[in-house]
Amino acid sequence: MVSNVKARFSNGALTPLEPLELEEGAEVTLHIVKVAPNKPDSPAPLQTGEERAPSSGTHPVLAMIDRLREEFPDLADDNLPTDLSKNIDHYLYGTPRESD
Repeated sequence: MVSNVKARFSNGALTPLEPLELEEGAEVTLHIVKVAPNKPDSPAPLQTGEERAPSSGTHPVLAMIDRLREEFPDLADDNLPTDLSKNIDHYLYGTPRESD
């Protein structure tokens, strides 16, 4: 079971702000995302795994691609095979290449 539940941290403990469908004594793994208090002019809090676009207006997917290009320069577009779209199964699974 995976669910997102808001909780409040107080006196060293997290207290859920909504009911949980858990058995007493159940162990869980927490992924903690700190949420800033909502202000009338602030955007809604992000969901788990979601990224907000930088203030420059760059789309989050494009920003992620830029970060990946910086982190893995050897995987640049210019190193991709020219027949990748046609022979994707060959490159992924080793099937024979299709000829032109």
